[in-house]
Amino acid sequence: MVDVKTNLSKYYAALSPFYLENKFFVDLVYNYLLAIAVPFTSLVIVIISTFITVVKLRLSMEWRRDRANLSSVEKKENAVTRMLVIVCYVYVVCVTPSVLNAFIVQTVPDYLPTGRYSNLFYVVVAFMHLLTAINSSCTFFIYYFRGSKFRSTLHSLCHRKAVKSGLVSEVSVTNSDNKILKN
Repeated sequence: MVDVKTNLSKYYAALSPFYLENKFFVDLVYNYLLAIAVPFTSLVIVIISTFITVVKLRLSMEWRRDRANLSSVEKKENAVTRMLVIVCYVYVVCVTPSVLNAFIVQTVPDYLPTGRYSNLFYVVVAFMHLLTAINSSCTFFIYYFRGSKFRSTLHSLCHRKAVKSGLVSEVSVTNSDNKILKN
């Protein structure tokens, strides 16, 4: 809002005419479907599917251990299981505050952008956006540090890009067995 006398702009939160005319529908879609149902459902699905995957992988490893001596396969499966659990744990930690915030919005009447607790609301929303960015960033680094194939593929792509741009005149690309594929 611009004050014409002082020529200063002031920001304040207000409800739009569209919202006021369609309050029931907007609240239903945004507050219940998008803010509660979708994130809560995704949390439950991630937790349950991670649990089932870990249990099935452990059963599979025990069966293989009984049938043959496959220690290298077991190490790889353990590493994949750990990486899956870490990615899921980071996701759950980063998404849980959003779900809790959505429940708080529904239960505390003045916890709204226009309510008595508006400053707290904006701080929490900013924190939730930060957690979303952290979740996305952490996933890349988890794959990089825990996944040898991801790491070697990324290095291979970076080397190709460096050769094409003229930063590197000669490059060796190796596969997972460290055999030179290209000079």
